[in-house]
Formats: sequence, C-alpha cells, structure tokens
Amino acid sequence: MDKSQIQERTKKLLEKIDKPKEFTKGLQELLKSYVDREATKNYQRIIPDTGKFYGVPLPVLRIISAEIGK
Repeated sequence: MDKSQIQERTKKLLEKIDKPKEFTKGLQELLKSYVDREATKNYQRIIPDTGKFYGVPLPVLRIISAEIGK
C-alpha cells in the first residue's frame, strides 16, 4: 500500500465529482484495485449473504475517505 499513490489516484478521481456516473465508476475501479482477494473469499465463505462489497483494507479506505473529505 503506497499512501501517496492512493492519495494521488483519489485526487484525480475527485476531478470527476461533477460527473456522478464517471465519479462512481472511477470510485468502484479504485476500490477494486485495492481488494484483498483472500480476505474477500473468507468473508464470503463465512457470511454468504454479504452481498456486494470490495474487501478493501481499512487503512486504504481511511486514506480515500480523508482525501474525499478535504
């Protein structure tokens, strides 16, 4: 996990904030790029009705949310 890379990608994503569809798609792509696939498999095995989620580690989510919240 490279904090500066996550921050930079999030800042680029925020350039699309006035285009909701593009922003949403970009956010989904950003989250998918940081998925912990092994953890996700385990979560889905343990809790089969979890629905759609990305399995992004909490530290990554904190960085993204901090950038969006600025």
